[in-house]
Amino acid sequence: MDTMINGYLLRFFPKAKYLNEFRCGAIRMMSAYYYATLKFGGKSLYDNRFDLTEGMSYLYNNSTGNAIELTEDAFNIKLGNGVKQICINSEHPNSQIKLSCYYHLEKIKIPDGKFASELLRMGDDLGEYYCLFTDPRDFLMCVDNRLKQLMANKRIKQYQSGAADYLPVEKTNGFSTPIQKPEGLKWQNEYRIIVNTVCESDPFFININNIQNISVCGKKSDLLCGRVVNEDTIQIPNATADLLIEPKCEND
Repeated sequence: MDTMINGYLLRFFPKAKYLNEFRCGAIRMMSAYYYATLKFGGKSLYDNRFDLTEGMSYLYNNSTGNAIELTEDAFNIKLGNGVKQICINSEHPNSQIKLSCYYHLEKIKIPDGKFASELLRMGDDLGEYYCLFTDPRDFLMCVDNRLKQLMANKRIKQYQSGAADYLPVEKTNGFSTPIQKPEGLKWQNEYRIIVNTVCESDPFFININNIQNISVCGKKSDLLCGRVVNEDTIQIPNATADLLIEPKCEND
């Protein structure tokens, strides 16, 4: 698992109960197919979370727009006149690919030390509550240890993590992978945990130990007032290491 991160990992939640669930150690994951069909956010293609290419997809760009027959691998598709791009997104394997997504707030991108400088630039409404890892390696090691157990128990097939690789989809031909996203979504600065499971149902949970001691949380409005003081210190008004309400923590 890739734990080399120069900055912070952030996850946002629309409700306090989802934040509590997360910090209690229940990492909720949804399928790539779910995200490929999710229409959420703005009015244009890349000012929201909608990503037609999510998961394992095949992209074909026909620069001329002339009628052509695509016979790559098992595909046999005729493109009519004027069709310049096709995306083939197979539902079945993408239902088994589960994702947990985070904002990677790189230190280099906040030279003034103010979180708002970068967060307000994002095209997402984020959510009312946040959870922040000042040292993401602690969190990722917890996830890595649990995923190794799930592999040993044959609950999952494989997993990976890392910063998203943003592709110019209008120029890309061939397969894209779950770690790849359209260049138009680069504003997300996304870090992804990707698990290939043996089941297709959503959601899929990774149950790790309580992560209250390695993260801080609070309201987005307070986070926007946060700043980096120095290499080892950040200040966020009303940040807390306590859960907002008493949760019911359950491990499988």
